[in-house]
Amino acid sequence: MKIIIAATTLATAVVASEQGRQGLSSEGRRHILSQAKPPHRLAYASLTTGCSPLLPALSRDGLVSITSIPNFSTLKRHVMDNFADCLAESRDVASVVFPDGTIRRSFAMGDSYVLPSTPSCRAWDASLAPFRSAIDSVVEEFARCLSAEMGSFLMQPLLTGRSNGEAVTWNTVYEVVSGREYLDHFHSYHKIVDGKEKKTMEFHVDQGLFLAFTPGWIRGVDGFVGISKGFYVRDSVGSEYELMLDESDDLVIMIGDGVNQV
Repeated sequence: MKIIIAATTLATAVVASEQGRQGLSSEGRRHILSQAKPPHRLAYASLTTGCSPLLPALSRDGLVSITSIPNFSTLKRHVMDNFADCLAESRDVASVVFPDGTIRRSFAMGDSYVLPSTPSCRAWDASLAPFRSAIDSVVEEFARCLSAEMGSFLMQPLLTGRSNGEAVTWNTVYEVVSGREYLDHFHSYHKIVDGKEKKTMEFHVDQGLFLAFTPGWIRGVDGFVGISKGFYVRDSVGSEYELMLDESDDLVIMIGDGVNQV
């Protein structure tokens, strides 16, 4: 049995919990910060050479960002170089139109997904393996440190299931990660600018125990233009703010709805 625990998300435009600002609720309990706010950042080495605290930021914001991952910026750029061309050459691509007119086209890739056999898709596929491997390493170290930090607070067993007809139990977050299936989602967002600021999507919680994503890039006809903006977060006290992300360094790990199932 494989446990779905993570999604690796890469976007060419914007990947957002909400696009556009939202007014105060009638109860007046939500407050949107006027300025953007960076995520709580931890260097990758802080997970591999010892475990920096994760729970305070996860409890408050629902996410942390892992930075200074070896060669990550180069790996990400290689992935981005052929993504748009491969997507354009692919017919079997999921497409969604949001209420504000934004069009999202996506590769939703499980372990057995086969890309089209085109030059750009073959080039893109070749760049995916080292990119995924880098993210795998970060996610495993994150899960190891989170398991250690939570320790005896985890109920036993943490999860149960069946594999080949046999009962299976997992007692730590790291054990769950070790038996995981990755669902990789690569999104491209496109919208014709009409001068109107509208939300692309509402606040929501994604499926899985947690997901890892790297900020999207905006690309023009001449290549990379800049980092996409518009990723908004609602924290545990109801404050809503735009998350300031780095186009080359941030790998954000965000808690998913699966934590409510354990």
